[in-house]
Amino acid sequence: MRKLRLAVSSVFLFLFLAGVAWGAAGLGATPYGLVTLKDGRVVYTTSENYTSGTVGIIDPSTGDVTSDLRTNLGGDTVAFVFDKAGSEKVLIANRLSYGALTEIQVFDPSDWNTPEWNETVNGNLHGIASTSDGLYLAYYGSGSGLGWIERRSISSSYPVVISKDMVPVVSEDKAESILSTDGDRVFLLAQGYSSYSASPANGALYRLGADLGVLASVDVGLNPVKLTARGENLYVVSNGGYDPSKDQVWLVDGASMVAEELTFEGFFDKNEFVQAVFDNGSRLFVATSAPNSSDPTAPYVNRVYCAERPSSIKGALASVALGDPVASLDGWTMGSSLGGDGRLWVCSSSGSDGAVKGISSSGSVETYTPTGNDHPTGGGGGGCSVGFAPAAILLFAPILLLSRGR
Repeated sequence: MRKLRLAVSSVFLFLFLAGVAWGAAGLGATPYGLVTLKDGRVVYTTSENYTSGTVGIIDPSTGDVTSDLRTNLGGDTVAFVFDKAGSEKVLIANRLSYGALTEIQVFDPSDWNTPEWNETVNGNLHGIASTSDGLYLAYYGSGSGLGWIERRSISSSYPVVISKDMVPVVSEDKAESILSTDGDRVFLLAQGYSSYSASPANGALYRLGADLGVLASVDVGLNPVKLTARGENLYVVSNGGYDPSKDQVWLVDGASMVAEELTFEGFFDKNEFVQAVFDNGSRLFVATSAPNSSDPTAPYVNRVYCAERPSSIKGALASVALGDPVASLDGWTMGSSLGGDGRLWVCSSSGSDGAVKGISSSGSVETYTPTGNDHPTGGGGGGCSVGFAPAAILLFAPILLLSRGR
């Protein structure tokens, strides 16, 4: 009987330890990009030395991380989210052969076993947007040449309705990103080059029609890199070719296409340039990058500021005071996405130091790391899935009962 009790005890102890190990799985690998879902979950991609990648998901309400939902992907895989007849879908762009090909997979975020749509297309898919009339995709060109855009029908096979080369503003354009606004309008951010990739030129923001024709456009400065929106307010960041003296942020009225420049003061580092601006209605999240001052060959230092949103977002805007940065991440790349709850999610791609961080309007930060031994940390919503959970006492109940029988 004693042997039986010990055997059963060992089984339950093994199950408990296995449960702790599962909860400590972490991100699984170095984070590379991310998007947010309406229910607050975060879909992230990983990259190891730009050769291999995976897809995972974070549930901030519980702190649980499910890594390796999709595996055997390329090292430049990114995720997008779009609406299909009222249902949220996740598009995984597995960019292959240095962007010459993209494997596209569309999933319902509740089922990651089989994609609803799977197709490999030529080119480097760089942005998607959905409206009532279809799914819009924007591409970098393969190698040199113009990028292009296409509209697909939102159906089971997503057939191409119309495809069009981009109208150049300079000798060569790349489709940096594309999005739709609350007004069901589609906007394309074009990154211009006199000679790719050494000579970035001024880019442009286009408003597109259903036929992919240009309805209106506005110059947005040198090397535009990020387009975000709140309602009909569009935020365009042009980093000046990584030159802080030429860095510009534009606020564009999506209806009138009138642009005005936003300025910021109080950067932690004089060499910082803005990479993205997000508006959650009460705060402006400003993400920046700067070279590592102590080691120019090291990954960039990325920072996030949580600034007071001006009371009047249109008209003559004063410079926005940034205050102290609320988060700092090292990495050559930084993915970012604003959640429906107003939190900004960012990730860095600096090897074992890579992390996913959720930042609230109050500036509290929640951190998830590849190892899982210390995620999440800091304040904010969600609890830690690692450690002793109240429900775990149920695993000990049979052990305690058996012990009492001795």
